[in-house]
Parts: sequence; C-alpha cells; structure tokens
Amino acid sequence: MSFLSLPNETILQIAREQEPRDLNALLRTNHRMARLLKTALIDSVCERAAPICKQALYAAASRGDTEIVKRLLDRGVLSFVGHGALLNDAVMTLDEAGLRVLLDCGIDPETRDSEQQTPFSVACRHNRLDAVKLLIDDERVDVNSIDRTGRTALSHACGSGHVDVVRLLLDDTRLDVNL
Repeated sequence: MSFLSLPNETILQIAREQEPRDLNALLRTNHRMARLLKTALIDSVCERAAPICKQALYAAASRGDTEIVKRLLDRGVLSFVGHGALLNDAVMTLDEAGLRVLLDCGIDPETRDSEQQTPFSVACRHNRLDAVKLLIDDERVDVNSIDRTGRTALSHACGSGHVDVVRLLLDDTRLDVNL
C-alpha cells in the first residue's frame, strides 16, 4: 500500500511524529499532501523549532497568506519570537504588503523593543518610507511616542536626515513638534 493511499487520519498521525524538515518534504509531494499537512507543519514548527517560527510568520505574511499568519499567531508564535521586537524587525525586513498582513491579523503596532522604540520610530529612523506611510495611517499608532532616550520618531528622522519621512510626519496633524 502506498503512503498516499493511507487514510488522512493515519497520515496526520504519522506527520505529528516528523521533524519540520521531513514534514515539509512530505508537504511538497503533491497538492493533496500540501492541503492536508499545512496545519501539521505549522503545529510542528511551533512545538519543536521556535527559531524558525519568525521565518515562517514572515514568509506567510510576504505571500499574503492570512490563514497561515493567523494560525501561527493562534499557536503562540509571538511567545517564541518576542512580542516587542517582532514588528520592529518586520519593519526592517518585510515590504508594505507583508506588514499590512501582520497588522491586519492583529499584531499590535505599539509594541516596544528593549530600547522602548515602537515600529513607527524604527521605520522613521531607518527611512522605511512605505512602512512609515502604512503605520501613520493606522489609528492605533502614537506618532508622538518617546523611546528610552527621550527621542520621538520625528527626532530620529530629522537626526538621520530623512527628508521625505520628516515631510510626511509634519503633514500629520497629530504630531507634536515640541516634544
């Protein structure tokens, strides 16, 4: 009897015992296996391979796969990759579409990293104009947040000479230039 002729329940039980690398190889054998084992691979990654959880999350967000992003979030991927640093890192790594998927799936845009910087501040500091545009349009984002050193997103953008980001910030009526 071939592996593919086994009942789905049996295949899933076998899949639960596989390492993520082997499970991924099974997943790529055909479309039926891909549909069947997609969630098993996510569960396996979250249970056994915490270091690759962030990669899986970013890959799914980049593809616009909200189903997988939500599944990873439901499985607790944020506890593996760190709540505060995730979106700050994503601002530097993902394009606007990938960031939008993460935000639409419920990732908080006001999380802070060890320096108390928000993703918005990081985007302004590093001249990530698309990320700044996306975040500035999100009502949950505090454009006046202050980090551990007492700097705002505007001060980071000005200090780094990012003229387009500074212009965008100054156009926002919520911005307090006196902070």
